[in-house]
Amino acid sequence: MLPLVQGDNDVSTPARRSPSALLSGFASRITLSLSPWSIALFLVALIVALPILVVLGHIVMPTEGVWQHLASTVLPRYLSNTFWLVLWVGLGTLVIGTGTAWLVVMCRFPGKRLFEWALLLPLAVPTYVIAYAYTDFLQVAGPLQSLLREWFHWQVGDYYFPNVRSLGGAATLITFVLYPYVYLLARASFLEQSVCVLDVGRTLGRGPWRLFASVALPLARPALVGGVSLVLMELGRIAADTRDFWLPPMLAEAVTFTVSADGFGVTRTVVQLIDCTVAGAVILLAGLLVARSRFGRNWRAVSDDRLAAAMCGIDTRRVFFTAVLS
Repeated sequence: MLPLVQGDNDVSTPARRSPSALLSGFASRITLSLSPWSIALFLVALIVALPILVVLGHIVMPTEGVWQHLASTVLPRYLSNTFWLVLWVGLGTLVIGTGTAWLVVMCRFPGKRLFEWALLLPLAVPTYVIAYAYTDFLQVAGPLQSLLREWFHWQVGDYYFPNVRSLGGAATLITFVLYPYVYLLARASFLEQSVCVLDVGRTLGRGPWRLFASVALPLARPALVGGVSLVLMELGRIAADTRDFWLPPMLAEAVTFTVSADGFGVTRTVVQLIDCTVAGAVILLAGLLVARSRFGRNWRAVSDDRLAAAMCGIDTRRVFFTAVLS
């Protein structure tokens, strides 16, 4: 408690602390917060952030009109390709992953047990292998178009065939490779949902489509957001690897870390370094948020026991929606 002083009107008011007392209190708080764990956490964050700090340092250095040249030539195309690729791949993996997860969990059909694990097979094949295989199979000189021309006596230009070496082709193949991320999390979420909730929806007159859209899908929203986030992080890595194949380069300069005696070099592109740094920073900030903030304490309480948290006055719906949006 702060001491009370008497004013002119005999009204008790808190005494003001001197600037030196405020500074000493602030310094003591800093000293108490600088624990070994805090220092170690700061050093780890600094090491993780070094690549992006180097990239930002190159941005502010004099470049003799490089950014103006990029903005007037290729930068709009880079941004447009990135936007459409993120949009198509995100929506495609969300639709395919969620739909297939709902079918194998809630429906009975021949081969259901086979499809439960077969839908994961795209993760077993590297993306570049699928890309080159499908491109060789679908291109003009590939076996499919050659067979069509032989059967129907067509010539090149007499028929329309989608160009796989395009932005749409890249988005389609990447979608078919990365949708298992969403499928895995969505399937686990659908399996954990209570059957009683779905039965209540049926008794209230909800059909299969409305039951999926209004009951099951909102309950699986956190899993779907996590799956799409993993897809987009993986997409950032793939986009850098396809700079000579489908897409124009976007910060695709290679950064060499080390070279072995036989000439094998360990390299990463600038996009990959930014992707890893942003992912590490997001994980670090999320950990600090959960550990130090009031929202983190409420989130842990709701995760442990939602009913007990509600009885303690915590708005569980607000905590849930805030966690989903963040």
